[in-house]
Amino acid sequence: DGYKKIISTMREVVGDVIVLPSISSGATDSRFLRNSGIPAYGIAVMDKNYDSTLQMTVHGRNERIDIKSLEVQAKFFVKLAQRYFGQGSW
Repeated sequence: DGYKKIISTMREVVGDVIVLPSISSGATDSRFLRNSGIPAYGIAVMDKNYDSTLQMTVHGRNERIDIKSLEVQAKFFVKLAQRYFGQGSW
């Protein structure tokens, strides 16, 4: 059910896209949660027109994304939280 909520929220925010699970070999701070027994997942969502030159900065010096992608991420995570916790619960 959780994965279905992610897919439906992703499609609502960014349009008709293919959402696929993947595994990354990179490390994140979520390891601290997992080490405490708390399941943690990483979700990447960017604007459909994300500048490919910015992709080259990922995990490098001066890593950055565009403002539109920040807006898309904020909208996505707010809507996903609303789906999980209910519209008026926070």
